[in-house]
Amino acid sequence: MVGSSFLTKPVKVSPCPTGGEVCEVSPEHAVSWTSGAITDLGTLPVPRKGQGLTEAPEAEALAVNRSGEVVGLSNGNGFLVRNGQITQAGPAACGPTGSTMPATSWAT
Repeated sequence: MVGSSFLTKPVKVSPCPTGGEVCEVSPEHAVSWTSGAITDLGTLPVPRKGQGLTEAPEAEALAVNRSGEVVGLSNGNGFLVRNGQITQAGPAACGPTGSTMPATSWAT
């Protein structure tokens, strides 16, 4: 099972999404759940600017195949986690309403 979880330790973001120069936000990381244990898969890197990051780190795992590889979205880009390493897989494909398109033929 895969999904996302918010971290309890905030990070600084500049400019603040709600206004202001700098604020602290709780990042959202992709996670997987196997045999009762949650694994933090992380996010793709976010650029730094001044006192903080340019945007809040966000990631959500969307699917896992039989080999344990995970795909999802992170800050507008697709990602793949293979052997514990997260790598960018390209820009996210969006449907007509902005929702992500399912990777129905991906599971192997």
